[in-house]
Amino acid sequence: MPLAVLDVQHRGKPGRWADRGAVAFGVEEVDLTHRYALAADKVLRAAGWDCCVLADGHYADRWARADAYGALVYVACHVDGGGGDRGTVYYDARSARGPALATAVADELRKVVPWPVLPRPTVAGDRAFNTIQGVRAVALCFEPGFVDDPVEDHRRVLVAQAETLGTALARGIAAWGGFPDATPRTYAPATPTSR
Repeated sequence: MPLAVLDVQHRGKPGRWADRGAVAFGVEEVDLTHRYALAADKVLRAAGWDCCVLADGHYADRWARADAYGALVYVACHVDGGGGDRGTVYYDARSARGPALATAVADELRKVVPWPVLPRPTVAGDRAFNTIQGVRAVALCFEPGFVDDPVEDHRRVLVAQAETLGTALARGIAAWGGFPDATPRTYAPATPTSR
């Protein structure tokens, strides 16, 4: 069975990297991401995938664990901040299979949220790239919406339906198909970053 690693970023980061992610209106990013990652885990398992939810360590340590486990898919789980009104599914621009996976996930997410969702490549220097740059699996940085979206109805959907976001993530991964014969990328992991 293919393995998907869902990494609840921010949660469990050690020392000076510790934080709760984006916070607005009394809602913390880590709580939303944890909720949607657990929902995605259940849906992926029902679809015949193995799944692992990570929630501790430096990013490079998490990438190394995903590589050691033989992950086919790695998802850096986030919720965005900064007042936007969209969702973004970032993929590593170096990845041959990343665009198809990101598009499948974005297509599923669009079915359940009232804001636009785009798949988008990320490159060195981008914040999203820093969360996925060192893992060999087909990697995404999943930012399904903004915790501080200026539209109150959007914020309400994000908070009340976090599990639905996870279900969409899982359905997108499953729809992508898994490519069980995928050859992992071979470039070396980067050093830890603080996002």
